[in-house]
Amino acid sequence: MTGATNTLEETRLLTRDEIHTHPYLRTLNHPSFEDTRWVMLASYRKMLFVRHPLQRVVSTFKDKLEGYTGRERLEFPKYIKQKIEERFGTRLGELVSFEDFVRFVADQGEDEPVEMDPHWRSLHQMCNPCTIEYGFIGKFENLREDSSYAIQWMGAGMDNLPRALYFTSSSLYAPGYLALLNTHLRQAFLHKYLLDYISFDYPFFV
Repeated sequence: MTGATNTLEETRLLTRDEIHTHPYLRTLNHPSFEDTRWVMLASYRKMLFVRHPLQRVVSTFKDKLEGYTGRERLEFPKYIKQKIEERFGTRLGELVSFEDFVRFVADQGEDEPVEMDPHWRSLHQMCNPCTIEYGFIGKFENLREDSSYAIQWMGAGMDNLPRALYFTSSSLYAPGYLALLNTHLRQAFLHKYLLDYISFDYPFFV
């Protein structure tokens, strides 16, 4: 949108690490925005895209734990297994189960940083929708329609996002993963993401 890259093909050549650490992707906490961030928050158009909490956690588990291929610098399965064992004083098998992962996520404190936790941290914690006046809040589940509107709203000079970005399988798998959780874990999960469920009008669980 800003002309930082010229074609979609250029972005397809980037690795995961290159995409996540690209110099054009900076948060407002970056030192370069120290003198302008509050002006930007007050005057820029701001939008937020949200996603069902359970689908976010299932997607993280499938991608970072269940389907880990070593593409990230961090050996995430070993890292999160160690974190779980240290926290709960238990010994896990070779693989972290979905139940173990949800138990860890639900127990994580708001001020407790964990590698890659933006993939599952509450949107209220990360994006402050009660403090920041977003001009538009779209849903990942309606990405085709909402992104088309958002792009026109921004005047970005594009018709739509690439078609390949519209599909995610997590919505299909979420009910099966939910069935793995006992009542206690379901309640803990709901408590963890309650503000996200209520604020963004998501049905509890699926």
